[in-house]
Amino acid sequence: MDFTIIKPEESQEIFETQLPNINHSQQALVEMIAFFENYKTKLEVEDAEEDMLLCQFGSYQLPDSKEKNFIFNLTRQYMLPHQEELLQLSLTLIYDQAALEDIASFEAWSADYAEIEDWKLAIEQTKGYLATEDITPKEIVLVLELT
Repeated sequence: MDFTIIKPEESQEIFETQLPNINHSQQALVEMIAFFENYKTKLEVEDAEEDMLLCQFGSYQLPDSKEKNFIFNLTRQYMLPHQEELLQLSLTLIYDQAALEDIASFEAWSADYAEIEDWKLAIEQTKGYLATEDITPKEIVLVLELT
């Protein structure tokens, strides 16, 4: 077994140890995929949608902001046994809008790709990823929540 079994509720505490390594979207993608591959919630996932990754980005106005920001978000979503709600570990990189305002919104779920590497390659070819892979965000937020 090349991974550790964890409880989904422990994911924020475990992933927080990686935050110092994240300074831009490229590092965020690498760390989230490593976390996905190295920490599983059970030995075998029967359906890819039980434990999957989401990448989304675009220009949005956050609830506590007066202006739009460019958001690059990676989320790991878990289905919890015997519950209707999903648990999401969400890593959000927030950038100033000005230089990134012409980039169209994007969303991709890992479950829609045959392999995690295919999902990663699709993200790496997007304008949002390429524009932020070397830019330091003004803020990084990590949240674990039920949806």
